[in-house]
Amino acid sequence: MVDWGFEEAPKTAKLGGTTVGDLNLPEPPTLPSNASCHEALDFMQAHHTQVVPAISADKGLVGIVTDEGLMNYLASEKAAASDPLSQAFAAEFREISPDTSLDQLRFILIKEGTAFVTKVVEGKKHLVAVVTKKDLLQHLAKAK
Repeated sequence: MVDWGFEEAPKTAKLGGTTVGDLNLPEPPTLPSNASCHEALDFMQAHHTQVVPAISADKGLVGIVTDEGLMNYLASEKAAASDPLSQAFAAEFREISPDTSLDQLRFILIKEGTAFVTKVVEGKKHLVAVVTKKDLLQHLAKAK
């Protein structure tokens, strides 16, 4: 219930009411939505990441491909590395706002592992950051 915002997350002193925006995460690299699965694999290797955010010029963030999803797609009989990236999009991915509390984020990451920080800018879904358990752990390690 907490990870979907139906209940308020228990407050912890170390997180002290801070939000995802306070983590100051960099804007992640992205691929255009018309890229191929092969380009997604190259992207993952070049950026040492397990997720590929796909961006459309007119809509902004349109999908996410994970290493697991790409592997499963390419393992299917009729799939080819030259296929469009959109064929391997994750059915669902967790979006949060920069205003999400770190207390709530903790619960989201327990279940999801990764969350995508988005906000709508001029009618497009802008990807602000990708936040992982590692990011929250680093913040907690610095907390006094």
